[in-house]
Amino acid sequence: MKSISFLMAGCMILAAVAGCVDGGNGNDNTSGEFAVLARLAGGEWSNATVIGEITEIITADNRAAPAGRTKTAPSFEFKAEGASDAVWGFGDGETGTGKEASHTYAAPGEYLVIANSSGKSANITVAVNYLATGSDSVTTLPGSAAVVSQEGTSYYTYKIILPAGAKVQIDLDGTGTVDAASDIDMRILDPSGKEIASSTGATTDEQIAIKKTKAAGEYTLLIGQLPGGPDSLYTSVGDVPYTFKVLATYV
Repeated sequence: MKSISFLMAGCMILAAVAGCVDGGNGNDNTSGEFAVLARLAGGEWSNATVIGEITEIITADNRAAPAGRTKTAPSFEFKAEGASDAVWGFGDGETGTGKEASHTYAAPGEYLVIANSSGKSANITVAVNYLATGSDSVTTLPGSAAVVSQEGTSYYTYKIILPAGAKVQIDLDGTGTVDAASDIDMRILDPSGKEIASSTGATTDEQIAIKKTKAAGEYTLLIGQLPGGPDSLYTSVGDVPYTFKVLATYV
């Protein structure tokens, strides 16, 4: 009897140290720890930052009406790995429940997604970039000895909604037959109306880069023969078709 008691006691000690007695299936998450994984809908699960993109097309009909543009927004899926259930905060004021959850973001930005389960929490970051593309045509007006400058007479205004903290690049690709004769420029204003960047080279191809937007709101992009620009003389009248792209990124 003493030897039996000794063996049972030894097994209990070993069980505490090495698990020689199987008390369950090993997946009961008794420590309460879990991890959050994320992916774009149908993609691969990841524990690193997942990046999606909101896209929209700017046309002549919606240049000044960003709210009226049709947007394509990314759908993210989240999973609380190691938890049986969770309450989710998606970082934009919206919430959800379940071991797995999905969410679509309506605005670009960087979001901290938090899951709470059994008094524990875990999180992951997702980034929603912004891409707008458009095409248009502007008529350049020539200067002359009598009319030194026709700047400010032919340009378009585009309204773009951007959040704070975005790195922005704007590319303009014009197709004028002669660059010097059909030069068009770009300028961007922040929500207060202050000019923050411009591109005024003597060609139809321009680029603006902004390291980080300081304010969230409605930005104004001007394209064409701009008021107060550096060019004083245009040698021909002509339509200058162009395309442009606005890309805002966060990571």
